[in-house]
Amino acid sequence: MIQERAIIQHLIQDDLPSDVSKYLSSLGFRNSNGMPFTQAQINSLLHSARQETQRRQWKYEETCGINREKNPCGDASDY
Repeated sequence: MIQERAIIQHLIQDDLPSDVSKYLSSLGFRNSNGMPFTQAQINSLLHSARQETQRRQWKYEETCGINREKNPCGDASDY
């Protein structure tokens, strides 16, 4: 888990090399078998990196996700 978060930090960049497996190997990251990451593992890591990017860009509302401008009645936030 700790290694995955460290890898994701390296994958969140605009100029990611085309051979991600070699890039991660050059940084010292290997899979649990000590081998370079497979394409399926890289795809999973890239998916996690995209989710992390979206999470960082999300603008949270202060009232449990209710946006008063879009929902002026506020019925859901009154509970």
